Amino acid sequence: MIALLHGVTEFSWTRWPIHPSTVIGCAVVLGAYFAAIGPLRRKYGWAERVETWQPICFTSGILIMLLASNGPLHELLICSSSAPTWCSIY
Repeated sequence: MIALLHGVTEFSWTRWPIHPSTVIGCAVVLGAYFAAIGPLRRKYGWAERVETWQPICFTSGILIMLLASNGPLHELLICSSSAPTWCSIY
């Protein structure tokens, strides 16, 4: 039953499953951020300017979050914590 819910029956470091919900969520957050520091900031006068390092840091954080939630570490966490009896770790 749990294997049907998670869809992972064995772990592999070479498999990178992509979860559409995390990709869409990260894209929405990133789009909202760039809208807020771009046209919305100028329209509402939220700040004088945005430093170059700020969008770089924010985008890097979103990419790290995307890699952590879609990569093999996420699958290893599922295998090791939620159902160790049905997941084979290689």
